[in-house]
Amino acid sequence: NELKKVNESLIKENQELNKIINKRFDETETQIKDVKSRVNVAEKQAYHSFLQAQEGVWAHVWSDTIKNAGWLDGVVFSPGRWAVGYQYLYVLYRILNDVLPESVLELGLGQSTRLISAYAGEKKNVEHIVIEHDIEWINFFSAKNTFASNTCIKKLDLETGSFLDDDQVIMYRDFEHFFKGKKFNLISIDAPFGGKAKKYARVDVIKILPLCLADSFAIMMDDYNRAGEKETVAIIEKILQEAGISYCKGIYSGVKQTVIITSDNWKFLCTL
Repeated sequence: NELKKVNESLIKENQELNKIINKRFDETETQIKDVKSRVNVAEKQAYHSFLQAQEGVWAHVWSDTIKNAGWLDGVVFSPGRWAVGYQYLYVLYRILNDVLPESVLELGLGQSTRLISAYAGEKKNVEHIVIEHDIEWINFFSAKNTFASNTCIKKLDLETGSFLDDDQVIMYRDFEHFFKGKKFNLISIDAPFGGKAKKYARVDVIKILPLCLADSFAIMMDDYNRAGEKETVAIIEKILQEAGISYCKGIYSGVKQTVIITSDNWKFLCTL
């Protein structure tokens, strides 16, 4: 009987000890999860700060670069957020100022339009076509800005359709028909938005490649940090490769990423 009591006491003590251990374990596990969560938040904040710092550098580079650009006198820019960032404007300016493209296609009306239209106003032989779907934005932006006579804003409605293995891609309606037979030195892509697309974003230019490219060309796309834009650029590269068109590719990072694809003779634009 005494032995039985001792065993029962030991079992009870062991059970109590297990309860304490399990409680401490649960508390420790909760603390570890809390620490991991805090570290994760800190890492995201640090990365965001890093991107902001990069954007700040590009802001200074942009500001220094355009100081003596007479054709930009009086033009005001508001980069960032939904609009293109400073790195985009800087690379775009270098393209316009250094290689003097004569035919420009721009997808998305905004800050880049101000820059390209100012250039078109200086170079009367330039054809500048802007594609935008939102008539309210066209009217608002047009009321606040003056465009060169050789800047043409074309409204094309959006539609959701299928592209390869994605049936939720937002595209411009009849885009390829409007640009049949046209060739461009510069294509600037910052629209349309991705929406509910499962895989691809901003695929419209793919429909007119490679026939839309002049011998010397540059293709720019904003938001390359996003998966949909990366998938689309991969297809653009595949089309160029299959067509035997030699090209170079560069990436510029700020808060967002800008990707540029150029003909070989303009490859310096990839490493500015």
